[in-house]
Amino acid sequence: MLLHIAEDVPIEPTEAPTELFRSSRNFQVWEYHCSHMMLVIRSPQGPKNGDDNIDLLFIGAQYVEIPAYMRGGLAICEPTDEDRRIAGERTGRPLKSLGCFVLLTNGKRFRIVAGQLQISVKKGHYSTPAIPWLRNPSETPLASAPEMAPSNEPGL
Repeated sequence: MLLHIAEDVPIEPTEAPTELFRSSRNFQVWEYHCSHMMLVIRSPQGPKNGDDNIDLLFIGAQYVEIPAYMRGGLAICEPTDEDRRIAGERTGRPLKSLGCFVLLTNGKRFRIVAGQLQISVKKGHYSTPAIPWLRNPSETPLASAPEMAPSNEPGL
């Protein structure tokens, strides 16, 4: 797993991206569990955001290039061919069409290579764990172990 907290990775898209998610709220890197390859980006509840936490859970996160804080909104799009090429170069592996997510914030593009993205909107305190079953083994996981295990085949 490569983890790179980026400050600036501007890329101009060569095709119109398909938007998967958009919010005008601020987000930040909240949790990363290397043993489970899980990354959580959270927009915590608060006076400006109401009672809901928005958690973006990337399962099988193998490469991350994002700033620690994303202020002024966030959109997640499918990758362009150029995004896949760049992510493939940086991971040292060719990517299949799935497995790469592009985060757009403040006019810049950032990439996350992961097997799956789950979006959760829940009421609760800002410190409520985003992945509670990691702290309580009796809880049901979000994905089965084979789905979370890294693939040995080339590409993602």
